[in-house]
Amino acid sequence: MKSRLSFLFFSIILVASSLGGLLGDRLKDKATLEGREDLIRRFTETLALIQEQHFQEVSTEKLVESAIQGLLRTLDPHSSFFTTPDYSRLQEEQKGKYYGLGITIRPEGPGSGHVMVMEPPVPGTPAYKAGIRAGDIIVEIRGESIEDWDVNTEVIPNLKGPKGTTVDIRVERPGEPQLLPFTVERDEIPLYTIKHVFYVRPGIGYIRIDKFSETTNGELVQALKQLEVLTLEGLVLEERLDLEADRRELGAGHLQPPLACAKPLAAGVDDQVHDA
Repeated sequence: MKSRLSFLFFSIILVASSLGGLLGDRLKDKATLEGREDLIRRFTETLALIQEQHFQEVSTEKLVESAIQGLLRTLDPHSSFFTTPDYSRLQEEQKGKYYGLGITIRPEGPGSGHVMVMEPPVPGTPAYKAGIRAGDIIVEIRGESIEDWDVNTEVIPNLKGPKGTTVDIRVERPGEPQLLPFTVERDEIPLYTIKHVFYVRPGIGYIRIDKFSETTNGELVQALKQLEVLTLEGLVLEERLDLEADRRELGAGHLQPPLACAKPLAAGVDDQVHDA
């Protein structure tokens, strides 16, 4: 009888301990969930308060994206958040090409959607063929004023597009009394990562890499051939990289382009290469 009571008492303690542990885990999970919900509630309340009481209108999308970027900055140097336009630009840079007009632009002024063509279009590009010049200011796209358009999210996406499609623009040109209309057919535009290849002096070559992409390896091979690398006494290889952009891209796993560039250097230059 005594042994049966001892066994029953032990069983009750065992079952109670198991239930206590199970309930304790559930209560802990519930507390964690409630804490997370409270933090999210505070975030949404703050967001609503900003939208209601800030002295000027602020984009909800911009606020949330800024919050995500701040969140990731607390983790490590390799965690990054790309907005849709940022990610599209990253893909273009990595592939070494995009489809558009082939012009370099900047806003005409702070907050303006009008954009100025900064450099003469490269010969052969759609903009060059159409007759667009450096200094032209694009003020209309498809017959619509772009004065209040956002350059990154509206102007650029409307200028770019699939190969073979057209875009109608109107530009202001110094000395011209009327707006000039252009219909430009979009085409593939290469994004070269190596733009400077020359001889510093006889026997010493110079190559500058502005950034890495999928095309950099091929560009480097061509640059080495242009300099007849096997006849060189030395080679200056300069890397002018945007450190922040490079950190984000390499942190996202894009290591193949720079690694690939080491192959032609090791095969054809060996100890003649000098980083500057």
